[in-house]
Amino acid sequence: MAPRADSVVSLLSTLVARLLASRDFETASGHLLGALYEAIAPAVHAGGDESEPRILRGTIHYRPEDGYRRLWTREFGSPPEGAPEAEQPSLTAWRWVARRRCPVSIDVGSRLLRVFEGGTPRLIRDDGATLAFAAGETCHRLQARDVNYLHVLPIRRPTNLTDGMVSIEMRCPGEVGDALASTSGELLQLLVDLAAPHLAALPLAPVEAVPAADEFLPVVGHETARLVELLRVFSGLQETLLLTGATGVGKSRLARYCHAHSPRKNRPFVTIDLLACPENLQMAQLVGWKKGAFTGAERDSPGAIQRAEGGTLFLDEIDKLSLKEQAGLLRLLEERAYRPVGDTGDDRRADVRFIVGTNTDLRAGIRAGRFREDLYYRIAVLMVRVPPLADRIDEVPAWADYMLRRCCANELAQAEPSGSGEARLDLAAAELLQTQAWPGNLRQLDNVIRRAYAFGLVDRAQSPAPVVVSRSHVERAVAEDAGQTPSRNGPSLLSDVRAAARSYAQEVKRRAHSETPLALDSADAFRGFVLEATIKAFGNRETALEALGLGSVVKDRNHHRLIKRELDTVARFLAVAGDGPAEPTPPSTETRRRAGAWDK
Repeated sequence: MAPRADSVVSLLSTLVARLLASRDFETASGHLLGALYEAIAPAVHAGGDESEPRILRGTIHYRPEDGYRRLWTREFGSPPEGAPEAEQPSLTAWRWVARRRCPVSIDVGSRLLRVFEGGTPRLIRDDGATLAFAAGETCHRLQARDVNYLHVLPIRRPTNLTDGMVSIEMRCPGEVGDALASTSGELLQLLVDLAAPHLAALPLAPVEAVPAADEFLPVVGHETARLVELLRVFSGLQETLLLTGATGVGKSRLARYCHAHSPRKNRPFVTIDLLACPENLQMAQLVGWKKGAFTGAERDSPGAIQRAEGGTLFLDEIDKLSLKEQAGLLRLLEERAYRPVGDTGDDRRADVRFIVGTNTDLRAGIRAGRFREDLYYRIAVLMVRVPPLADRIDEVPAWADYMLRRCCANELAQAEPSGSGEARLDLAAAELLQTQAWPGNLRQLDNVIRRAYAFGLVDRAQSPAPVVVSRSHVERAVAEDAGQTPSRNGPSLLSDVRAAARSYAQEVKRRAHSETPLALDSADAFRGFVLEATIKAFGNRETALEALGLGSVVKDRNHHRLIKRELDTVARFLAVAGDGPAEPTPPSTETRRRAGAWDK
């Protein structure tokens, strides 16, 4: 049943008004799913008992090119008792949606997948290993949630990018779902297309509570809180998880975290670093080999898949897999069947959950011909980007404390005669660590902490007192890490300025879509703060100005005007930053008080 023209206009205008009033991603997502429900409900309820909910739930999978940002679900009916909340069966449809940028539907009862390319449904029959495995597993998950029809719509941008998808799970006969997709499909996609720019531009709502840390992820900051929320959901799934991010950000640790929070947690966790595997033995390391299979194979060897039986296999540095072996991995992922090298028997079943890691852009590898596109779409169903440490600067002191305690525990385990078993990081050292750029991320921080702890041990000598890692220890450790000579004057000016810039950038990001954005012009107040600090350092305005190269201004007696101008700039910044008067000029008495020695 196609909706009437007047109801369509009303639906579209209502959605646009609500999207314009939305202040965060979650609010806009709720309005979009509500509009989709209103568009679908008349057709779904047309031929059945309306007392029973037929549209069960809608889920927005928001995942721009660099990975998942948000997974947001709205329940329209009561989930069946015992249904697995973490399961997201529509994930398999992502490969079709991302490639073709068009809606996809799955009729669970007949296990048929339809692609609505150009608005026309095209049946994809079960004629290959990909669909046989994917649709079969997907249908089992849908049935567990009492779903028998699934419709998935891409979140598209005009730039030919797909930012994610919206899935609608229903309990209705397949013919009803097909009729719905055919008659209302264009309207449903129009609703999603209207919302797409808003979903891309609106900020995520603040995380209400930072998830609790545990032994596998001992530090969780505000930047990674939402990442942990996603990983908790993804941990319960069987789809391949792709972790991307720079070297040293903690991908291996997060892979262990996912395993520890998965149904497979009591089974093995096995890691293979493909960078360390000779190219001609990469698949052999995965599937194992029989004695005599190749030169040097002197005995049977179980591969990583067999060692990880029932558990999780983490394939790190997936981009280092050769093109030839990529084909073998694709078959393994699709069919979940393998055979050790040299084995003439039947295929074995691969009962493992795959987690894959890389520090490179795999899409660039596809364009360069180094990585198979079909393998990329197979492993990038669940893709999460791990942010660098520079974007998680609030975590640095907690990570440093954790690493320091680990150093101390290792030292104690070696039964150091003079060890007290205690170590701590003083406040000045922690502040210094937060000013660094950390291009090597957590791995680099760990090296610096180990070195600083060693310096602290040396300075403590044979005293039984706890080891205190001071600012000077960190300065030496950081300088040696960069191959520099430690400065007697503390951290470099460049590091401090960059730290200030990062703080400013984080505030700009936080306010990007608020009513009080922070413009670049506000950064001009930095001159005023520098002038204030210099005057306080010298205790005299004229001397400070001369030291800043403004002696000519003092000589011409124009420095009072200059100070007032910088004072006004600071006042405007304080107003915009929420720490000053509503009207930035003229400066208030409180602002002049803040300036301290300026008015003396």
